[in-house]
Amino acid sequence: MKLVKLKLISMLIILSVLFGCLDNVISDIKHASSYFEANASMNGSKQTMQGGMENVSTIAQELKKCADGTLSGKCSENRPYYCNNGSLINKAPICGCPENYTLNEEECALKSGCVYENPSCDENHSCINNECILKRGCSYSNPPCSQEEGCVNNSCIKLHRACVGASQCESDEVCLDQKCSKAALTLVFVPHAIYTPEYKEIFYEEINASVNDFIGLTPLKGCPEKVRVHILDPAPQCLCSESRDIGYCIDTVISKWNVTVLYHPLNQWEEGKNCISMYRGDGKTSILLALLVDSDGKWDHYPGPLAHELGHSFGLDDEYCYWENTGAPNPVDFNTSDCAEVTDPTSWFYSYCSYHSGLGDKLKPYQCMGNPTATGNCIMGQGSWQRDNPMFCDKCTKHLAAILKCE
Repeated sequence: MKLVKLKLISMLIILSVLFGCLDNVISDIKHASSYFEANASMNGSKQTMQGGMENVSTIAQELKKCADGTLSGKCSENRPYYCNNGSLINKAPICGCPENYTLNEEECALKSGCVYENPSCDENHSCINNECILKRGCSYSNPPCSQEEGCVNNSCIKLHRACVGASQCESDEVCLDQKCSKAALTLVFVPHAIYTPEYKEIFYEEINASVNDFIGLTPLKGCPEKVRVHILDPAPQCLCSESRDIGYCIDTVISKWNVTVLYHPLNQWEEGKNCISMYRGDGKTSILLALLVDSDGKWDHYPGPLAHELGHSFGLDDEYCYWENTGAPNPVDFNTSDCAEVTDPTSWFYSYCSYHSGLGDKLKPYQCMGNPTATGNCIMGQGSWQRDNPMFCDKCTKHLAAILKCE
């Protein structure tokens, strides 16, 4: 009986393969199985029959595999396909979508955005937060360079223009080797209250002397030709009141500069106001400076006052007083700067040293000579009125070296 059954099953499977009717054959096998089970003896042939049916089912499933090896009735590893009696069909809602795709109703659609290369970014754009963003820099015209600039390593570099003299260059450039290049320092001198003919010659002499003094005290002594100096005649637009910042007055005349210096005769100012530095808030500084001319028109040059005020323009603090923890690059050394407490409330140093913009008022006033130098005390202290060989102290020199560079 068992042998007859197996032969019958095998014949049915072969016929199903030949004529493509496997589903019907399996149904017939089940009917035949029921018949044989009903007539089987009790010696275990029923269990043998059940095992045979399981084998037949497995064989049937193998025969109905799809081309990619997926069993019938299973989802393919190649989503969203499903194996249906040997044929792969799209069943995205059941089998899901592949990576970078999303279910759109009953179909898989490629996700949008450059992360999924839908669309891809071109060579001028970067994929940032799934969006194509134009790369920064002049190589991508973002931003583009001006007509006076060239794009070098993705940065706009000002082109060297040919020149014969500085007048052919920008106001903050110098003419070197017949080419315009950036100045290391640009100064503007304005006569301000000194506009009468008797002071004009003295005005020019003082400028030349003071600029040369300052250059000699700083790293610019290695490249004096890179200092641009503008001297303005007393044009009406540059004659402002003492209370107004001259920087705003000359912007229409000279557009690019670091510091303006305004000169007054000392005898036209009230006592105690011979030097003032004012910050505009845009990185520029204006200086009101006394020109030491007495009532007889005699000029007395000191190299320190202009250098002192220029030091303020570059962030240096006064060294007349001892203040703790100001954050200045040139703090006063109490032990080496001849400091002493000021007890006379009528003294200028009493009021001046009792206050600091970074510390507030009501400070204990200490008057100092300033940090020591090889020739006396620092220009930012009492050395500003030292007639012979004034110097910046080591702390000031180090600070200026980081700002005033020849290269």
